[in-house]
Amino acid sequence: MTAVVVVTPAELRELISEAVSEAVAELAPADTPPVLVDGVTLARMLSVSRTTVHRLRVAGMPAVKLGDTWRFRPEECLRWLDGRSR
Repeated sequence: MTAVVVVTPAELRELISEAVSEAVAELAPADTPPVLVDGVTLARMLSVSRTTVHRLRVAGMPAVKLGDTWRFRPEECLRWLDGRSR
């Protein structure tokens, strides 16, 4: 039997935010410097496509350009996303 769960966009954002926060917490202890991840990793953490990460960056999501590659601090990206949803 298959169950269908219906969530609002706000509930989905909250679930994603919690999942990313937990994943980041597992990656590095609190006393280490902030983690920078590439767009592919951030897309996996947020369960979105790389194209969505690109669109969010263009829309103002915090990012750091290192050479030819954009890097992201997941915690900053989550705060930015939370701020957009309010």
